[in-house]
Amino acid sequence: MNGKLTNKIPPNKTTQHITKAFALGLLITPLIISPFVVDATLTIRFICLSLSVLVCVYFLYKDVTLIKVKINPILFFYCFYVAYTLLSFSWAISKSEAVFESCKALLGLTVFFMASYTLQLNPFLLFKILKISSVSFVLLSTLSAALQIQNVNKESLYLITGLNGHKNLYSSYLFLNLFFLIYSYLDSKKKAGKLLYGICIAISVAVLLFLRTKAVWLGAGIATLCFVLLYLIYKKHKIRKINLPLITIALLVMANLFFLRTLHPLIKSAINYNNKIINTAPHNKPQELDKERLILWEKTYGIIKKNPILGTGSGNWQIAFPNETLSGLWRAEDLNYTFQRPHNDFLWMLSESGIVGYNLFLTFLIIVFIYILKTINSLTIDREKQKLMIFCFAFIVGYFTISFFDFPKERMEHLIALNVLLALAYFYIKQNNSFKTFFKVSFNKTFRGVALLSFIFVVIVGTLRYKGEYFTRKMYVSAKTDYFTIIKMGEKAQSFVYKIDPTSVPINWFVGNAYASLQNYSKARECFLKAYAVNPYNRNVLNDLGSSYAMTEDIDKAKFFYEEAARISPRFDDPKLNLAAIYIREQNYYKANIYLKALYHDSERRSNYQKIVANFINDTP
Repeated sequence: MNGKLTNKIPPNKTTQHITKAFALGLLITPLIISPFVVDATLTIRFICLSLSVLVCVYFLYKDVTLIKVKINPILFFYCFYVAYTLLSFSWAISKSEAVFESCKALLGLTVFFMASYTLQLNPFLLFKILKISSVSFVLLSTLSAALQIQNVNKESLYLITGLNGHKNLYSSYLFLNLFFLIYSYLDSKKKAGKLLYGICIAISVAVLLFLRTKAVWLGAGIATLCFVLLYLIYKKHKIRKINLPLITIALLVMANLFFLRTLHPLIKSAINYNNKIINTAPHNKPQELDKERLILWEKTYGIIKKNPILGTGSGNWQIAFPNETLSGLWRAEDLNYTFQRPHNDFLWMLSESGIVGYNLFLTFLIIVFIYILKTINSLTIDREKQKLMIFCFAFIVGYFTISFFDFPKERMEHLIALNVLLALAYFYIKQNNSFKTFFKVSFNKTFRGVALLSFIFVVIVGTLRYKGEYFTRKMYVSAKTDYFTIIKMGEKAQSFVYKIDPTSVPINWFVGNAYASLQNYSKARECFLKAYAVNPYNRNVLNDLGSSYAMTEDIDKAKFFYEEAARISPRFDDPKLNLAAIYIREQNYYKANIYLKALYHDSERRSNYQKIVANFINDTP
C-alpha cells in the first residue's frame, strides 16, 4: 500500500546518518520512561527527541550540499505559526513555561520537516521503524497496563496509563498508533507479518474499548465515518474543481464563528442544564465530572476575552486560568487539585496564542485537508495510494476530534505521530499537486549554524527541566520538618526554564514555607515574591505572601493578597480567617464578622474567632 515508494534523492553517508538518527529517535521516544522525575514521560521524551534532532542537524551542518526549500502555503503557515509561538515568550507571565512550550512547537515542526526529508531519502527505513515502533508500543504498553489494573470501575480505570502519563493520553496515542498498524497490515506481504499486525490491531481495539475514553471513541467513530464516506464517494465520483482560496476562507470564517461566537453560549447552556440535573441528584459524581470540564471551557473563555488577539502566551494557560476564579471546581477548592490544561486543544491554543496564532494554525490545517482531498481526487488510477490518503485524512480528523475534548498536544509521542502523519500526507500531496511558491529558503552554512545552536539550546532546556523535576521530586519526598533539605532541593531545582512544578505551583513557594517554618521571615517573603512573579494567581502563594506581610505589620499589603486569594478561591477559608484575625485585632468586628460568615468549613480557629466577635456584636455568624 506504499504506492511504490522510491528514493527521490540519491543517498550518501550524510543522508544515511541523518535518516538513521531521526528514525532511532522516532523508535525510542514513545517508549522511554524515567522514574526519577515527577512526570515519568514528558521531559525524558522531550530530551530524547531533541537529542535525535540535534544529531540530525549536526550532520546537516557538516554536509556541504546546498539545500533549497520552496516555501509553499502549507510550509508557510506552519512555520509562521511556530515562529509566532516562539515570539509569544515576550508577553508571557511565566517565561520558563513559555520557553518549554515553544521548544515543543519547534520540535513538532522539525519532526514534520525531518519526516518529509526522510520520505524523500529513505522511505523504507522510515516505515520500517514506524512498524517496529507501533508493534513495540502495543505490546509493551498493554503489558504495563495489565500490571496497573486494580479494578474495573471508572475511578480505577484512570490509574491505567500504559506507557503514557494519563489514561486519556494512553487511549489517544493508541488511536494514532492504529494508523501505522493498519498501514503495516495492508503493506505486509508475508502471512506472519499480517498475523502480527492483525493481533496488535485487535489488542489496540480491545484496550480502547476497555478504557472507555469517550473522546477517543468519538474520534475513532468520526475517523471511520470519514473513511467510509470518502471511499464510497471517490470510488464512483470525481470532483472537478476545488477552489483553494475560497474554501480556505469560508472554513476559517466558520471555524472562527463557531469558537468565538457559537461555542461559548452552548457551553453556558450546557452548564445550566447540567446544574439542574446535579441539583436533582447531588451525589451523582459522573455528572459532576462532566460539569467540571464544561466549567474549565467556560473559564478559558475568560482568558480569551482578556487577551483576544495575542493570547496569554505559550504555556501560560495554567498560569492565567485561576484568575477566572476556581468557583464551581470543588476538587480544585477543597482537594487542592490543580489544572494545567482546559481539556480542549483548540481552546487551549486560542487562549495562549490568541486569534492570530489560532488562525495561523487553522489555516495550515485547512490547507492540508483541502490538498489531501485534491490528492485523493487525482488518484483515480492508483487506488492503493488513494486509500492511504483517505486513511491519512480520516485519522487526522479523528485526532482533532479527540483534541476537542482532551489534551494530546501536550505530549511528545502525540506530537511525533501527528507530524509524521501530516508529513506522509504532505509527501503524497507534493507528488500529485503543483504548489504556488511564496519564496525560497537556502539552507546555507549560516542558516545551519543557527539551527545547530538552536537545538543545542533546546537540549539544554530539556536537561534543565529534567534536573528541575529530579530535585522537585526529592523535595516532595523530604520529611515535612526537614526544612533545610527542602530549601536545598528547591534551590537546586530552579533554573531559567524551570520555576514551577508540574502542578503549576512555584518552587519558591515550597522554599518560602520552609524559611517561614525556620522563622526567617525576610527570606520567606523574598521567596514568596519570586513565586508571585511567576504565578500571580496561585491561591497558596497569595495567602502566604499576605501572611509574610502581616508578620511585619504591613497590613494593607497583607489585606490585598488575602482578598485576592479569597477572590480566586471562594471556598478557600485560610485567607478569610486571616482577614478576620486582622479585623479583630483592629477592633473592626463588623468586618471580621463578614469574613467569618463567608467561611465554608468548620474549624477550631473559626469557632474561636466567632466567640470573640460574638462578645461585641449581636449579629453573630
